[in-house]
Amino acid sequence: MTLTKFTTFAVAVLCLVSSCAPAAVRNVSRKNTLAVGCEPSQLAVIDGRVDAHLTLTFPEGYFNPTAMLVLTPSIVYDGGKRVGKPVIFQGSDIRANYKVVPIEGAVHTMDVSFGYIKGMEQSCLELGCVMVMGQKKYALPSIKVADGCNVTNNLADLGGAYKYKDDGYEQVSHFKAETTIQYAVNSAEVRDNLANRTAINAYKQQIADFTSDERFTVTGTEVVAYASPEGGEKFNAELSDKRAKTAVGALARMSKAANPDEISQRGLGQDWEGFKDAVEQSDIQDKNLILRLLEMYSDPAEREAEIRNLSEIFEELKTEVFPALRRATYIVKADMVGLNDEQLADAALHSLSSLGEKEILRVAANEPDLDSKEFYYRVATQRFQSDVAFYNLAVVALEKDKNVVARAYLKTSPDEDADVLNARGVVEMRAGEYEKAMECFSVATCPEAKLNIGTLQILKGEYACAAEALEGSGTFNEALADLLAGNVDAAWEKLDPKTPKENYLKAVIAARRGDAQGVGKYLKLATSDPELKERAAKDVEFVNYR
Repeated sequence: MTLTKFTTFAVAVLCLVSSCAPAAVRNVSRKNTLAVGCEPSQLAVIDGRVDAHLTLTFPEGYFNPTAMLVLTPSIVYDGGKRVGKPVIFQGSDIRANYKVVPIEGAVHTMDVSFGYIKGMEQSCLELGCVMVMGQKKYALPSIKVADGCNVTNNLADLGGAYKYKDDGYEQVSHFKAETTIQYAVNSAEVRDNLANRTAINAYKQQIADFTSDERFTVTGTEVVAYASPEGGEKFNAELSDKRAKTAVGALARMSKAANPDEISQRGLGQDWEGFKDAVEQSDIQDKNLILRLLEMYSDPAEREAEIRNLSEIFEELKTEVFPALRRATYIVKADMVGLNDEQLADAALHSLSSLGEKEILRVAANEPDLDSKEFYYRVATQRFQSDVAFYNLAVVALEKDKNVVARAYLKTSPDEDADVLNARGVVEMRAGEYEKAMECFSVATCPEAKLNIGTLQILKGEYACAAEALEGSGTFNEALADLLAGNVDAAWEKLDPKTPKENYLKAVIAARRGDAQGVGKYLKLATSDPELKERAAKDVEFVNYR
């Protein structure tokens, strides 16, 4: 905090002694001084404002009981002046409602605040003084309280952090086809009926379909068998094993399929999970009660006994649920190999209409040129109404610094999507709508939103929080936050300057470290940018290096 001792009241009195000043004024001692403390000691822009907290110490005998003092704060800068709200102090004999300064002295505080405008980088905070004695006013010299206005935090990169959504394309797609045959209660014999023959023929056709398409490769065939949970755990385990074997045999017998030895088989015993699913999907009126009762039993034997009891009460368990669980399922797995990136690019040029949504999204993602990306994403929106493409078009617009266009595309995207919320926040941040931006970032759950919160915290002067939010990001803003939080050495180590702006920040760090050589070196590199050259000429960070 800066402390300014000011003898204006006393000096003014001496000047007035030889004139027509009232006797009450001439009673002030020339040795008495008003001390004005300022926090921060150097003015700074925080959240778009220049704020200061002043402490005024009036010594004993300084203030005449019949006098009033009007202090008006102002910021004076090159080409302008901004005037704040005046504060009035009164002697103890004045009948008013201002701040009282008795003859014994007093300490008062006052807060001043000014909206920042460009040009305040070189400025000073002053207190204009007017003394009032009765009906007369005496203008006194202004008190200079603080110099300069630090604007280092507005170096923050407000472009925002965001990302493209993944295209979701997988060159190798995995497919699985299933058909099921049913068994009679406690039986492992495959009944030669229409339903089972149809299921087996469907399975055979699925294999044929996969093998006839050169894009597909069958990776496995399997039979998995189950039993309904009503015959005892050991009995059901053995029964499901038998069903798996007879299902493989039936496949070979009824469809003249390949060697049964090539088909893996598993018996999984009683199907408790299948039972729960079947009950949930049934029309049994008290199905929720049945499931709650059964969840009380962790021991399979106790649970099975309760299931049998319930089946005596609820006939639907016997007629609808249990039969569906006495089954064997034929499974065929296959992989389909799609086009690689090079083939996709060629297809996009010669037969774009043959590509699906995710394929077009992959083509767009691989395009280095923003205009080409935009073209393919538009195709995906037109043909498929793709949410991913609409969002990615907004990202392309952000990359092109077309914020109005980005905002329009984001209006078509889902409100609950974290990436969308974050991108909307970026649009607001770029527009200077920081509160709206923070609202978006606060509800978005993606990592980019956390980084953007850190950026806004730099502007708000919450430097420690900003440094924490940006830690590990490797960004310009991370180094800036460290510097402003007082971690000067950390900021120096994290910054590897390649751009004029990065070199400028390096020069600021050097200045705070007292490194005159570093200031000269990095400012020379930074001031190749005309705007930074103009800034450096006024920046209070370099006041000791000019």
